[in-house]
Amino acid sequence: MTGHGELAQPYWGIQRLTSFPKRIIWEIQSGNRYVDLTAGGGGMVFERSKFQAVHGNDRNAYAAAGFQTANIIQDRNCSLRQFQEWAAAIYPTNIRRVTDGYLSSLPTTERDRFYPEQLTDEIREYVDSLCQHDPMAAYFTTRVLMDELTVRCRAWDKDSPISGSNIDLYNRVTRIARTWFETLESRCPITGTNESAENCASFIRPGDVVYTDPAWPWDPSQDVGGIDQDNPYDFLTCAAGSILKQKHIRPDGIPFWLAKNGPEPIWDDVAKWVRAAFEGGAKSFILSTQGTNWPAPDLTMHEVAERAGANLSHYEYAVAATRRSGTKFTEWFGILEGK
Repeated sequence: MTGHGELAQPYWGIQRLTSFPKRIIWEIQSGNRYVDLTAGGGGMVFERSKFQAVHGNDRNAYAAAGFQTANIIQDRNCSLRQFQEWAAAIYPTNIRRVTDGYLSSLPTTERDRFYPEQLTDEIREYVDSLCQHDPMAAYFTTRVLMDELTVRCRAWDKDSPISGSNIDLYNRVTRIARTWFETLESRCPITGTNESAENCASFIRPGDVVYTDPAWPWDPSQDVGGIDQDNPYDFLTCAAGSILKQKHIRPDGIPFWLAKNGPEPIWDDVAKWVRAAFEGGAKSFILSTQGTNWPAPDLTMHEVAERAGANLSHYEYAVAATRRSGTKFTEWFGILEGK
C-alpha cells in the first residue's frame, strides 16, 4: 500500500514546517531520534518520521494518543486485512453499545464549555462506545470531533454543528484510520507518551535530539481585556482529553503557566526539562518560543541555559505561519548543549 495522507492533528498553533530554519533542521537530523516534549498536533513529529525514528510526548491525552496509535498500527504491520477486520468490529451494529459513558451520561447541569452540546443522544452513545472499544478507535473518534472546532480551537464551532448519523461518524472515523494504516507503512518507528516534560529522562535515549515549543502564556501587555489569562491550550486539553479518556478533565487538573505569575517559574521549569533530557543522554535540546514571544525570547534562551547548566550554542528567529489560518508570527529557536 502507499499513502500520502496528512497525519498531524487539527490542533491550535500548528505551524507550517517550511518555517523551521535550516540550522535547526540540521540539528534535528543529527539525532538518532527526534523527540518532541510538548508535541501538540504532532506536525513536526510526523514530518520527521519520514526520515528518522521519532517520539512525541504531550500532557494532553489526545495529543499523546496520536503517537501511541501510530505505534500500534506500525506494530500490526499496517495490514489492509487487519484494517478491514478492525473497521468491521466498530461498525455501529457490531460494537458493544455503551450507554453510561462520558458523553452519554454526563448530566445537563454538569456540562460546561468542554462538552459538545450539539451531539445527538445517538451520536453521544456511539462516541462513548468507540472510545471504550480500543485506543485506536478512541483516538480517531476524538480526532473527528476536533474537526468541529473554531479556527482558534478555543471552543466548539456552533455555526458548524456536529451532525449526521452513526454511519456518517463511522465513515469519517474509518476514512482517517485507513489513511493512517496506509501512510504509516513507509514511516520510521513512531512512539509516544503522556508524561510531564520534567520526566523526559524516562523515555529519552542516548543520542536523541530533543525539541520543545511549550504552551507559553500570552504577553500580558497584549491582554488588555484579560481574556487570555487562562492558557489557550486548556480547552483542547480538557475537551479532547475528557472525551478520549472518558472522564472529566478540568484545567486545574493539568496546570498551565500564567503570565501573572511572572517568568521565573517558567524559566525554572524549562531548565528542569533541559537537565532531565541531558540526564537521559540527549545529544542536544532545541527550545522554541512558538511565536508568543513572552517571556522575552532572547532573555529566555540565556536564562534557561544558565539555570540548566547548559551551553546556548546557537539561537535565531524566523517568521512562521499557522496551518489553519495562515497567521504569521515570529518564532525564536535556541540550541542548548550539555557542558
